Amino acid sequence: DYSTGLVCGQTVRFLEEYGKDPFALWVSIPDPHTPYEAPKSYADQFGEDVVELPPYREDEFTDGSAPERNRALYEMIGMTDDDESDKKGVVGVYHAMVKFIDDGVGQILDALDRLGLRENTIVVFCSDHGDYSGEHNMISKGGAFYDCLTRVPLIVSWPGQVEAGVRDGSMANLIDVVPTLLQLQGMEAPRSMHGEPLPTVTDAVPREATFSEYGSGGPLFGMADLERMPQPWGRRALMGSLQWREAAGRCKMVRTREWKYVHDPMGDRDELYDLVNDPWELENVVDEEQNRDALAQMRLRLADWSIHTEDSPPVPLPDAKHYEPF
Repeated sequence: DYSTGLVCGQTVRFLEEYGKDPFALWVSIPDPHTPYEAPKSYADQFGEDVVELPPYREDEFTDGSAPERNRALYEMIGMTDDDESDKKGVVGVYHAMVKFIDDGVGQILDALDRLGLRENTIVVFCSDHGDYSGEHNMISKGGAFYDCLTRVPLIVSWPGQVEAGVRDGSMANLIDVVPTLLQLQGMEAPRSMHGEPLPTVTDAVPREATFSEYGSGGPLFGMADLERMPQPWGRRALMGSLQWREAAGRCKMVRTREWKYVHDPMGDRDELYDLVNDPWELENVVDEEQNRDALAQMRLRLADWSIHTEDSPPVPLPDAKHYEPF
């Protein structure tokens, strides 16, 4: 009766009843999502003895290297005062929820096989975003661009048509999914679509960079705004500031296999991460002289992409009431 079980069960029943007709089925599993909870049989598989917490840097948000938006987020969802046992407990339940999803999706794939639909069905598995699961000593999510939030699963499967067991190392984006599905079915994508067919799955050329963005030009939410909210800060402050933070600034990211660069023209600091030597993104090296050429190249990539996509209509900002701390 957990949401994952309900949704996957409903999907199997849909396939049993309607699978003989053409269908496009969106299976939206809410988990893993707060509140973190899973059936006991799953949670028991991920006790303290098997959970490994990711590394973090204790002064990451106090040494002046992090943008203010990231510092404010850390003050709300950071685990500064939590002991390791509690952290492992939360992360363990998160893993349990993922395992539950794995089994639920397995039920759906088994149903496709049992009903003779697998060879004629394209299956895409992806996530809308990631979470902090101990990374940067945080839990839950927020408007930053660390890999734990922006790097998500993306699997495309179609037996006999898409080669199985191939891992593509090029960059991709979720807006590429629909154009890919259209091309696989011999259909043309509307010219207004920004996405492009995925490499390997189609004959598209691999790409070196991918992009993400957050905010729609609203005023920034900073430490001074957070300090106007009643303590202790936590989920109440996180949700109370949600619409403010989601609209704040014009933050954009470009990522290659080697580097990640984040810029907000309304922000106080850019971010640059050396993903080869710092895969956990613990050191913002945007000010280091030896990275000047890499920074210039990433800025150029981001500028080119921004010019290409900035013709979209502006997103309306929240009502004034969302800019007042409760």
